Amino acid sequence: MMKIEKFLSKKLKYENKSIGVHVDTVSMPSGKIEERIWVDFPSVCVIAPFINKREVLLVQQYRHAIKEITYEFPAGKFVSEEPVETAALRELKEETGYTGNVRSVYKFRPSPHYSNEILWICIATDLKPVNFSIDSDEIQEVKKITLSEIFQMIEEGKIIDGKTITTLLYLYHTNIVDTSSLLV
Repeated sequence: MMKIEKFLSKKLKYENKSIGVHVDTVSMPSGKIEERIWVDFPSVCVIAPFINKREVLLVQQYRHAIKEITYEFPAGKFVSEEPVETAALRELKEETGYTGNVRSVYKFRPSPHYSNEILWICIATDLKPVNFSIDSDEIQEVKKITLSEIFQMIEEGKIIDGKTITTLLYLYHTNIVDTSSLLV
């Protein structure tokens, strides 16, 4: 039988409209008392928007925590209890100015050691531009890029966003991405 820690108490240390930071007190299997700090974070959808089999859209954003501009797949938090595909379509439109057919293909927890966040990977196809003003405070640029260029940018350290890299690897591994498109 696996020995796991036993929950004793929880304190909310910080909360805003997006997150909560908690400090839990737990008893280890040995009887030692420890604290566990964790972040309550809403679910997020990550959208891989395919223009065609060879090209996708990336967004360029400034990320305050690392003080850098990054290239990423569009992504965003769910609003209330909305379905995955509804959230993905909304975020796709808000961040890229496109709409299309969206389907959810996978979910994972990026950092279970300190957060309960779930990332839902979605693919968007049959993209069409819509008349929509992208939030320039959040998105610096929307860029069409080939899959071979994305993998090159990852190798060069130009794409460092974990959700984007994980999404690409999952799509590549499951053959959702046409691997012949990487032979450009």
